[in-house]
Amino acid sequence: MTSDNAEEYRTSTKQKPWKYEDTGRNIQIVRKYFKFISQEFGARSVARNNYVTRISSTNWEHPKLVSVMIVRDPISRLLSGGGSINMDFGNEETRTHEQWWAYANQSYGQRQSHKTNNFNLHFLTNQTGCCQGKSTDPIHLEAAMALLQRFTYVLDQECLERGMQAMSKDLGFKLSPGRRKPPNRQESYRERIGYDDVYQFLMERNKLDIELYQWAKQITLVKCNN
Repeated sequence: MTSDNAEEYRTSTKQKPWKYEDTGRNIQIVRKYFKFISQEFGARSVARNNYVTRISSTNWEHPKLVSVMIVRDPISRLLSGGGSINMDFGNEETRTHEQWWAYANQSYGQRQSHKTNNFNLHFLTNQTGCCQGKSTDPIHLEAAMALLQRFTYVLDQECLERGMQAMSKDLGFKLSPGRRKPPNRQESYRERIGYDDVYQFLMERNKLDIELYQWAKQITLVKCNN
């Protein structure tokens, strides 16, 4: 890769998400070097709110673009935190009632607040006013649903390996099996949290995020329960 090509590539991938009018040009540039790329709009992006262009602004309908969105159960996501959450609120196995409440009920703008307040709605829509816990305006749910329908494939993390294999078959290429992962924990979310009031609060606070996930499971390429 020459210096000019490298600069061309950096320019096309630095923009996250791609603007509608730049999508075609960026596809042409990136396709010279890669078949697939990923762009992350996860915890760090949501916490810092550091992407100005909304994900919906990309031309997801471009004929040369195959897009994939992976969805995940919101309660599973907020229970999946590692080092930074454990540092702030203690390890899950020994977390006290007070620490659980501190994690679950953070004020907007605190370091981990986005993880327990409709995370998916926030990063999918990036709309002003999202999100306000159980009082979140349903308009954000509608916007997230509309966006998910624009992706070529929607996969469920609960059975991601099966989804990836089905997608590769659909696209006509062979995908090597992924690394074998340890089995999922058997405890329910309620059992892992350990306190009824905290569990109920999180379910109510993330009601629209949970509704989005349950709806998204209907449009995933592979239905995990089948």
